[in-house]
Amino acid sequence: MDGFLILDSCKIKMPYEAIRSKLTGMNIVDVREEDLVYFKDLKYLDLSENSVHLHQLVNLVALEELDL
Repeated sequence: MDGFLILDSCKIKMPYEAIRSKLTGMNIVDVREEDLVYFKDLKYLDLSENSVHLHQLVNLVALEELDL
């Protein structure tokens, strides 16, 4: 998972516009943690049916709801 995938899922152009992202069942196993720092307002993230570890998401500081 990288920043471009999040932008695409939110249907936006800039990371600061991202609030909700749904990436269910996309076989995600790797996270570019350095990309996540740009998503300062991302509050809801659905990564169910993937293989992502919680520690990979520490840069999502505004996250309020996470589905793994």
